[in-house]
Amino acid sequence: MLYTISTVALLLFTVSNAASFTAQIDLSNVTNPEVSKYIFGMNMYQNYGLDDPYTGNYTLGRLGGNSQSRFNFSTNSANSGNDYYYINNPGDFTWQAFYEQANKNGLAFWTQIPAMGWVSGSTTKSWSFSQQKYGQQKSDECTNQPDGTTWCAKDAGNGVWVNGSNVVGNDPNDASIPCTIDGAKAYVKAVRNSYPNTSPIFSIDNEPTLWHGTHRDVHPKGSTYDEITNDTLVYGAAIKSVCSDCLVAGYSAWGWCGYFEDGFDHDAGFCTGGGPDYKAKGNIPLNAYYLQTVAAYEKANNMKILDIMDVHYYPAASGVSMSCDETSQTSITNRLNAPRSLYDYSYTDPSWINSVIALIPRYKGLINQLRPNTSFSISEYSFGGDTCITSAIAHSEALAVMATYGVFAATRWSKPAPGSMVTNGFNILTNYDGKGSNIYDSMPFAVNVKDSDVSKVSTYSFIAKDKSKMFVVSYNKDQNDQNSVNVQLTNNNDNLKINGDLKVYGVDKNGLSYVGTVTPNSASFTLSLPAWSIRLAVADL
Repeated sequence: MLYTISTVALLLFTVSNAASFTAQIDLSNVTNPEVSKYIFGMNMYQNYGLDDPYTGNYTLGRLGGNSQSRFNFSTNSANSGNDYYYINNPGDFTWQAFYEQANKNGLAFWTQIPAMGWVSGSTTKSWSFSQQKYGQQKSDECTNQPDGTTWCAKDAGNGVWVNGSNVVGNDPNDASIPCTIDGAKAYVKAVRNSYPNTSPIFSIDNEPTLWHGTHRDVHPKGSTYDEITNDTLVYGAAIKSVCSDCLVAGYSAWGWCGYFEDGFDHDAGFCTGGGPDYKAKGNIPLNAYYLQTVAAYEKANNMKILDIMDVHYYPAASGVSMSCDETSQTSITNRLNAPRSLYDYSYTDPSWINSVIALIPRYKGLINQLRPNTSFSISEYSFGGDTCITSAIAHSEALAVMATYGVFAATRWSKPAPGSMVTNGFNILTNYDGKGSNIYDSMPFAVNVKDSDVSKVSTYSFIAKDKSKMFVVSYNKDQNDQNSVNVQLTNNNDNLKINGDLKVYGVDKNGLSYVGTVTPNSASFTLSLPAWSIRLAVADL
């Protein structure tokens, strides 16, 4: 709906609980010298939407995840691990189809390289825990299927005996084969030869501190500090040896505990310190040890083997990750506040973590201390499900935070269905006019914004490199009330001036649309914010 100024004024006066907020844009305080286009990425995992229309204007496609830890590129077969009965399903998809679709839609490539030591070993459907071989187990692929189902494998057990203990002593060769450095090099070469004009990102496996659970059929013992770091030393060097301009990422920690301790310590019941391996390494967190070890190797060998420090981040608070529950006020509040855990030192995460996370400055500070000039990425994350407005708001604000604080690349898990509500949270930043206009083509820098109450209304600002355009995006997290935000330009040392009216685009429950224009004062303007909405103001300078 296109509101005129008089209509907006009328609405503001007739909504009794409406509130006015302020957002002070500090033009002299640059928080990120150049917003990376690669934060607007997606995990397009196997058959999840590879052939669906790309209704989100995404910039990066990642082929990764648990199954890709066991991906045999020569047979296009992966093993599902603990996610689904440790089954090989050859032909489920092909890496060639993934790249063809991504390339056709203009996406850069992110490929996960197996480094755990085992990949799928079969060109036909097979599994790791045969009930015939290892005895009856608590469930199998047919357990939850109707009687007479023929496509499932009754013999494919879940690796847990009926007494509740894990099957042990299984032969990893039942469904897998050893994976070598030569295989990794061949995979990199195959991708690069197919698309010689690209410089893909290659990440070294996935969530290694969980291998003893996710892939216990081939890796039953918890990974150690040395295993995780040595994988990067070996595979990072191997990738660079065949593709020197490709980017290497590691170690893709699963989440909070994986930032600090390894699988060996997880198995002993430790999370953020105190585990046996943690103590053995001088009480140094895993992420710090990893960066130190890589830096020392590179100095000794006069070569760069790592470009990106990568993590996964699924907010742990109730009702956030992959959820669209809008019946619980706790879920709603947690979801809309979750982006604060990416940057805000005043925000204590309301989950079992019960700590300040401040993920981006936490990692950027560690990088600056131990291995400067390393980029930072978040290759898996979720701030909600696909179908609700609160998820669209949370995802969009998370992207604005990543742009503000200098994340290099990010890929949501996973690509949503075409036209789903959450795509609007991306498109307000990547395709706001439906014609491909976005905030990143102008190579903008981000500046600091001081909000009066970030729990209700938060604002972010990006300015084109040539200072010809300014983008201001505001998020109203108030469920019931239309609010307003007075945006003020401060410390304007370059004497930037808004040239004419600002064009305003918005997202609400009805989708993404052009809203109208706003006339600025000399150094400020006011945006009207409907309940649960996003507003993007685009100004010519």
